[in-house]
Amino acid sequence: MVKRPLSGLLLALVAALSLAPQSALAVRASLDRLGERAHEKVRGHDDGPGGAAGAKEARAAHAVFKSLGPGGKPATPAQIARDFVAVKQVIHQVRIVPLMKELALGHTVTVGRVSVDFDKLKDLWTDKTDSNWVEGEFRDARPNNHEWIPSNYMVKVIERAQGSREGLAWIDLQDQMRSLTHTLIFNPKRAQITETLHGKKYLVPQGHTGALEDRSTGAPLTAGQADFHDQLRDVFERNKSLAGCVAGIKQVVKEWVWDGSDPGLPISPKVRYHGGKALAAIPDLRKQQAANYRAIQSMLDGVIAQVKSVPPPDAHDAVAADPGHRSSPARAGKDLKAVALLAEGHR
Repeated sequence: MVKRPLSGLLLALVAALSLAPQSALAVRASLDRLGERAHEKVRGHDDGPGGAAGAKEARAAHAVFKSLGPGGKPATPAQIARDFVAVKQVIHQVRIVPLMKELALGHTVTVGRVSVDFDKLKDLWTDKTDSNWVEGEFRDARPNNHEWIPSNYMVKVIERAQGSREGLAWIDLQDQMRSLTHTLIFNPKRAQITETLHGKKYLVPQGHTGALEDRSTGAPLTAGQADFHDQLRDVFERNKSLAGCVAGIKQVVKEWVWDGSDPGLPISPKVRYHGGKALAAIPDLRKQQAANYRAIQSMLDGVIAQVKSVPPPDAHDAVAADPGHRSSPARAGKDLKAVALLAEGHR
């Protein structure tokens, strides 16, 4: 498949805004990928070819992307601002993962005088500043970890939980399927960057943000990261079962994560762990990375059993934890029935 230049896709984004709401909704899925990749370039998280050169155009593309709200209807700035205040207050009180589960069950969660339903959360994905904050809360639930289902897929994961027999296990999967960021050094065969110092050729390893950096400048070494994330998103989109999704991610790990095998070249003395030691100064680096690789695979081997062992949320406990969440015997009965239906995949 030939990749179209960002400028050509920008025209497609602009054209999409002139479509009827139904048509705009139909094309939104294909535009999500461009918007997220553009945003990675804006944040400087793609150091691959053209990463810096494309930043200006990426900002323009993303400005158009974010104006198309959920359902193909633009969300007004005032509405987004109100929604952000509400979501922020509720997340601080309820925490992000329990909130995701409540929203997947169709609940409106109320704290004090503010309420959040799924539509309010989705509105924030039309403004990257707001959605970045929400994604940050999800990442901070397990600091210094990488999410194998990217954090910017939170809304998609909630939607998957609503429409899947495996239900809330999808939210637990996104939450628990994580690995320490510093272990994500890319396979030298997948991200092969070299440099010559004093007439000698060296490998310049690359990795996920937070893994490796240049010793002299502190710049992150993340070439290929956008493609890595694209493959993870593709795995989620293509696989509608927990088992299929995890199997697909295992293949991405096999292709992308260095397993400690011979890199073929000496490692550049300029490369160090983020805020840590130079890789070339670690005598057992290959053995250490091989252990990291095995730990990732081991986590993936056991993650489905782990998430299916998580008990479904109890409607009474959820209501009791939030005095502002109004309930009744009829409401509680409906809540428990919804939990039972969505939790079928846990058994």
